[in-house]
Amino acid sequence: MKKKLGLLFLTAFVVRAIFCLSYNINELYPDAAGYHMYAVNLINNGCFSPLESPTEDVFFREPATVYILKAAYQVASFFGVDVLPISDYSIEKYAVLEYHPEFYWGRLAFAFIDSISICFFFLTLLYFTTEKKAIIVTVIYLLFLPCFFYLQTLLRDSFQVSLLLILNYFFVRYLFKGSRISLFLVGLLLGIAILTLKALAVIGLGIVIYIFIIHRRSLKRFFVDAALVTIVSCLTITPWMMKVYRSYPDVRIVKALGTSFTFDMGEFCTAMRVYRFSGQIPVNDAEQILVNTWAMDSKKQFALSFDGTFKHQADSVYALMGDKQEYYKQKFHLYSYRRAVENSFYPTGWGLLYNFMFKLNESVISIFLLMGALGFLGFILFFRKYWKGLMVYSSLIVTMLFLPSFGDEGRRLLVFYSVWIPFSLLLISKIYLYVKGRLCFIRRGRSRDL
Repeated sequence: MKKKLGLLFLTAFVVRAIFCLSYNINELYPDAAGYHMYAVNLINNGCFSPLESPTEDVFFREPATVYILKAAYQVASFFGVDVLPISDYSIEKYAVLEYHPEFYWGRLAFAFIDSISICFFFLTLLYFTTEKKAIIVTVIYLLFLPCFFYLQTLLRDSFQVSLLLILNYFFVRYLFKGSRISLFLVGLLLGIAILTLKALAVIGLGIVIYIFIIHRRSLKRFFVDAALVTIVSCLTITPWMMKVYRSYPDVRIVKALGTSFTFDMGEFCTAMRVYRFSGQIPVNDAEQILVNTWAMDSKKQFALSFDGTFKHQADSVYALMGDKQEYYKQKFHLYSYRRAVENSFYPTGWGLLYNFMFKLNESVISIFLLMGALGFLGFILFFRKYWKGLMVYSSLIVTMLFLPSFGDEGRRLLVFYSVWIPFSLLLISKIYLYVKGRLCFIRRGRSRDL
């Protein structure tokens, strides 16, 4: 088994490393440029800030991804690579117009973590199928381009998928073996996942529900295990919360889980984008308002969130649109619900990935739709049999229902390919065996007639 795991890891890492080292190093999302600046500032002056000359911490982003980049850059520095701030970025081209070899090191760090998660994906499958089938599914998954495409962006999406796959393995192990050590690791990984993207806190709700289903006849065991995973995950994020509290001593930081980009501030930014797209405000004016909001002093961002200012401003912007029907569609994210469902198995909102696949061949996109449709249907048909391995996925579906902005960008839903692939193959196998059985039955019937 160790040799097989080693081979899976090596294969996954080589495939991902070749892709990451050959992809255009300058192509970078604005968010990723911010992560880079956070990491550089942490190394140079200990400030958690994306600004070029920071004077204080700016708690705009969750920290986990930044600290992975920081560690990768420190390794790069050890080997003589100069880690420098970004000084020339083109928002039109989504590109850094200067050479930064440290980007390669960041990509390889995320590729390394992703390759480890492939091994845990394989180990999870062993609880539900034979070793041979588990290897086949894992190899298909590790070679499927969308599953590692975003490693080159230095964004958090691939990293959070890796975390969830590893978390899912330990939770499955707990469900089958009752191991509290595994549950402890689930709590630890959940805390790190929340520090990667705070919307992933909903996974905790899924964990508690699954624990209740397993131990519904023993409420004492349920409360003890639910408390264990909750306490461990809370303790994991506590050091970061204390760091934020020292900069902004207000207990209401709990509402934002220690980041200043609160839901209220996010709602205002969304309202401004809608207002811009409606054509009622010049693009440059809207962008300047957004930039000023993001660059605002961290303490002021917190204050405007907690006193309701951002919420009031968002409502005012929607009211200016005039069209009440459009107002409610945007205010209650009705478009986002539809996009979240589409993006769960069809990459219309997947940005760079969609454009990349479209350039290769337009027909390739249909593979996404077919695999997504078959996988989703298989998910429904076989949920009762395999439900113990599906906590992460069912929890994320809940996230999409109650927080549509989570699924509004398809890249956040990368983790679903780790379930669409096995369930689509399972359904195809079921259909094949059914058709084969029917053909044999027809042949036998004809033989009797003769």
